[in-house]
Amino acid sequence: MTQPAQTTDSPARARARFIEQLYDEFRRRRWHLQGAKATWDETRDAPIPQMGVTLHRVTTEGEAGAELGLKKGKLADFYADSDNVVEPRSYGSDREGQALRWISTLVFKYLNHLDLNPVEVQAAVHDGALYIAANSGKGNTELARIAGRYKTGTQFVTRILDELDRLGRVPGTALTFSEREERHRAKLRLRILDESTGWDEDYPLVCATLTEQVVVCAGGEEGLHAERRISRAVGVTPTHIAGVKRPCVACYLDLFQGRGVRPGPYWPSEAANIDIEEYVDRDVTELADRIERAIPNTYVTLLYACPNYIMALSGRGRTKGEAQKLNSVTDEYNSDSDTGDDGEPLVTKRELTVTQVKQLRKEPTGGPTKRKAAEDGGRSAKKAKIEPESESESEDEPEDQSEVEIVTPTGATKRKLSNDGGRETKRPRNGT
Repeated sequence: MTQPAQTTDSPARARARFIEQLYDEFRRRRWHLQGAKATWDETRDAPIPQMGVTLHRVTTEGEAGAELGLKKGKLADFYADSDNVVEPRSYGSDREGQALRWISTLVFKYLNHLDLNPVEVQAAVHDGALYIAANSGKGNTELARIAGRYKTGTQFVTRILDELDRLGRVPGTALTFSEREERHRAKLRLRILDESTGWDEDYPLVCATLTEQVVVCAGGEEGLHAERRISRAVGVTPTHIAGVKRPCVACYLDLFQGRGVRPGPYWPSEAANIDIEEYVDRDVTELADRIERAIPNTYVTLLYACPNYIMALSGRGRTKGEAQKLNSVTDEYNSDSDTGDDGEPLVTKRELTVTQVKQLRKEPTGGPTKRKAAEDGGRSAKKAKIEPESESESEDEPEDQSEVEIVTPTGATKRKLSNDGGRETKRPRNGT
């Protein structure tokens, strides 16, 4: 058992030493380090050195990576001779997870545009409600603000999409979208928000939650990973939970063992290891042993652009060859994501045309849908428990919020009445 040497270091410097020992322990076990590792002596004034460093366990005896002809780069060097590069797959057997990824992708994009550094966003369905969380306190505060303004998930999601559309039309500084973000945005609008396409019937659990207020899981320490915030809020790991990135090694240990999930890299930072016993006990060897027993390998994503979608977008000046970079890998998002190239039409149950794509980009979801808001006096909706870190500034827009129960850090609750006098309405799915 390797224990840190007794020193008179401050708590911050003791944590820095522990992380330095973790680096050394995993590298001794032939894990690969991605990122610029600084020694403790080089960062003695920093609370935690190099939090962006990740550690990867790769079995370099496979052939899949080599067959892909990966472009040179540190991650590609680790994974090129392995079977740990994961290509996109169809989500035909997990439609709920597919829709939750779309929501997470676009909320992540929105928060990043506001410079709120969410790090990760996860969404889940549990007991008839849509739960959402980011890693950062500021990100969760913004999500709680939006959730408090809108009585339904439909309004919450539409608000995010419409704001992204608006930002994408700003002259000179227009927000740009990756192929993946474009695809997720289009599918979320047409498959979930627009019932006339018939796709919403393939996502019954997610669509059912959109008549209720979104639950923002903001409880927990700064940096606590989003999926663990959600799990804490509901008391279990939801059956349907998905986000932008793969679960890290610590989240896999805590939540996902035995569920067919392929973890991403290990983050040795303190925030990533909250409640991991060996980390709290500062036991380097036992922590490494536990991780190696549970994690045969870590995985990265093959950067993949759906050929059909890129061709459909060619009217915007992007050619298939310019956008389809097949031979790069990343750990910035989870490649277990729908590609559109899975034996089904891309967005609707008919072939998507260039004209339809252009129309999608021009028209925000401002008009009514079947899942529109009910008149006041409808059936009572569930109150959302929202746990913001702090109140954010209000915007110059009409508020439409039901009475919201806010759970304070001490466990006490306070109630906030909406502008409609606190009347609570349920949003029937058929809009009647």
